[in-house]
Amino acid sequence: MFPNQQQIDRQYTENLHKLCKIIFAATKDCVPVGAGNQKADLAASRGRSAYLTHLAQKSMINGRVKNLTDYLGARAAAAHGTGAGNCEDQAAVAFAIANTLVYNARQKGEIHPQVQIAFVSVPEHRFTVVGIKDNRDHQFVVDTWLKGSRVVAAHEYNFPLDTATYQWHTADGRNLAADAVSRGLVDPQAFSKVHKNLKMHPATLASFLSPQTHDEHMPAP
Repeated sequence: MFPNQQQIDRQYTENLHKLCKIIFAATKDCVPVGAGNQKADLAASRGRSAYLTHLAQKSMINGRVKNLTDYLGARAAAAHGTGAGNCEDQAAVAFAIANTLVYNARQKGEIHPQVQIAFVSVPEHRFTVVGIKDNRDHQFVVDTWLKGSRVVAAHEYNFPLDTATYQWHTADGRNLAADAVSRGLVDPQAFSKVHKNLKMHPATLASFLSPQTHDEHMPAP
């Protein structure tokens, strides 16, 4: 008995959900120190997360960036290189990882052929969405920056997505972070300087602990 279209669509959705969980976990592994603007990460790292995030963002050579994939690849490489990043940095890492994994899954027929990746902006926050453009029922949000975050369906993500700005991209399989480094879009010397500076000036870390910093949790569905 052949599966009907509804069963095929359900399998596509389940496979996409599993894939997004893999992207989520891989992103978390790339930024183990955490965010520079989340209180829990700052406390756990004794300020290192803010310092490393600051240096990662400074290492991007913006004058050479020409388009969205250049920008996100460079930002992802910088965040991975330092192991830290804020919401936009972590969204870039997720986007870069998805560019390879979504392409591979699409080539294997495991997910719907129209699945794309979106870099999404809402007021004061950035994250990645993976799914079919203009089909909220077949989209998942990958947001590793929020405390208590997990992969959720777009219709369960309690942010004003109706007013969000989506920048959609068809996954092409490239390693965007490695490509950014090879093309000189990010300064690799910044990564080695990070560790030297941390060892030479540990007292500097305390200056990045801000009393204004708070923890931003994932809203309830």
